[in-house]
Amino acid sequence: MAFNLLDAFVEISTRSKVKKELTRDRRELDKLEKKSKKTTDKMTKGFKQTSKAAAGLGTAFKGAIAAIGVGVALRQISNLVNLMGIQEKAEAKLAAVIRSTGGAARFSAKQLNKYASELQRVTTFSDETTISALAILATFKEISGDVFLDTIRVAQDMATVLGTDLNAAVLQLGKAINDPILGLTMLRRVGVSFNDEQTKMIQRLARTNKLFEAQQLILKELQSEFGGAAEAVAKTRIGSIEQAKNKAGDLGEAIGRRLADPFFAPGGLFSLPEHIKERFGSSSGAPERPTARKKAASLPKRQQPQPGSPRW
Repeated sequence: MAFNLLDAFVEISTRSKVKKELTRDRRELDKLEKKSKKTTDKMTKGFKQTSKAAAGLGTAFKGAIAAIGVGVALRQISNLVNLMGIQEKAEAKLAAVIRSTGGAARFSAKQLNKYASELQRVTTFSDETTISALAILATFKEISGDVFLDTIRVAQDMATVLGTDLNAAVLQLGKAINDPILGLTMLRRVGVSFNDEQTKMIQRLARTNKLFEAQQLILKELQSEFGGAAEAVAKTRIGSIEQAKNKAGDLGEAIGRRLADPFFAPGGLFSLPEHIKERFGSSSGAPERPTARKKAASLPKRQQPQPGSPRW
């Protein structure tokens, strides 16, 4: 019986101790749960704030990308319009020279523009570059017809071989062809040689007013030294790349013209009204200065000069 009471006491003591430990563990778990909840709440709040910040950054990033895109687009539009402007300036200069020389070259500006495009297809020179050179060549009134066309081709060959600018080559060659006697000396300075027989023949033809024949003899010698160089370079790999660039430039000019027309073409957004164009229609861009006769006609009758009176 004593043994049974002892066992019961031990069992009760053990249960009481275990119960106390369980109660203490439960309290610790409750504390951990509350702490964990607080941590979770803080993390959730942080995630929400981070998401809002990220959304703001996303909007700003999109705006920055849009701004960059607009800037790039505007630069491309500006480049295309510039290409169109270069072409138009070259054509305008050529047309002005043809008018001022009375068509001494015997070709219209339209015909020469077309010829420049034909040369672009077989050389590395862009049509606007050739048109600018043609405008210089057209200032030499003694160069015309077939000689005029041959001269620009020879100038392209010379510029290719000598590695010079086309305008410089045309200016030098134009002076030589325009005045064959003086031209012989000028061409010798760049390494073009003529034998005694050729020199005498050219001088005799020039002095007997057979200028066309003298010019042909000079061109024939130049073609024997430089002929075909421009076309040969165009057939190389690098030449093909240059020709592709020229074609791309032509496309850019066409697009630039389409972009500029709504603003600067007649009737466009920035075009001047007709009455202003008439007032400022002189080539200098300033109002035309009235002549003495126009002044007199505009005065009242009593102020008009009498016959024999001095004129201003």
